Amino acid sequence: MFDKIKFSQILKNINETYDSQRDFSKKSGINRTYLSQYMNLKLKDPPKPKILEKLSQSSHGVTTYEELMNVCGYININEKHNSIPVYAKNDKKNRKINFLIDLTKSNNLSSVESKAFNELANNLIDCLKNDRKIDINQILNNKNHLYNNLSSIEKNNVLQYLNPLIAEMKYVETEYGNPLNSILLSGLQQTIIPILGTVKAGYDYLAQENIIGTIDVETSLVGNGEEYFALKVKGDSMFPVLVEDDIVIIKKQDDFETGDIVVALINGDEATIKKGKKSSNSILLQPFNTNYEPLVFTYDEMQTIPVKIIGIVKQLKREF
Repeated sequence: MFDKIKFSQILKNINETYDSQRDFSKKSGINRTYLSQYMNLKLKDPPKPKILEKLSQSSHGVTTYEELMNVCGYININEKHNSIPVYAKNDKKNRKINFLIDLTKSNNLSSVESKAFNELANNLIDCLKNDRKIDINQILNNKNHLYNNLSSIEKNNVLQYLNPLIAEMKYVETEYGNPLNSILLSGLQQTIIPILGTVKAGYDYLAQENIIGTIDVETSLVGNGEEYFALKVKGDSMFPVLVEDDIVIIKKQDDFETGDIVVALINGDEATIKKGKKSSNSILLQPFNTNYEPLVFTYDEMQTIPVKIIGIVKQLKREF
């Protein structure tokens, strides 16, 4: 069932990460009026999955494709088996399979990447049609596949659009066969990265004593994990987008683009998470919670205080 109230709130939370709804519309490629209608509970039917994919990719980590599919009633992540019917040996099944493939296609893929993607996707679909065990690693490592002729960057691009299809399959239950859960979907590639409780200057913040746990993240996002860490959110300065105890996935870097959610060290104290904006002579660190004032530093002050950018938020992980 489409939970339009929750969907509206998610859209509002994403919108808070942008300077304006116009910017949100431009980044996501979704009509501003269309977004506004959902925010104001004017539409009773959920958006198509292609729209949800665009929203997840432009959400600054606020939500995931899987969560949006759940809120919009396409899947039910709280049930052992899924509500998406895939019918065997008839046209209705074939139409559903085509829908799943279309769901993950992107104009951002080059022609060679697109060919490799379609080959891998069809291989997965063939396993689904015939209720065969799906072993992702075996499929990806098949030397006869176009995928293995791609560069590492091209492979990551393909996996970025293959992973939503794999996630879909976890919830599919065929009418004439076993649920995919019992067929054994294996090998979805994940990388372990550390979760930090605090980040301070003057010592190795990735030292063992600062690590409070680990988290599995999609390899397609973080690669081998060397350039990433996770951080537990403290306080409410980024409410309602980020709340206490949220886990955010951070890419290590010392610069940012306006609109990025950044992690900054101020005067060597514990890191703060804010939305970053640049001007010709300063940066602004903007909290989402209006009870807090933004922090403004000139580029000279960044050197003398100092203020150091240590990463940008790439993904939000939240348990409900």
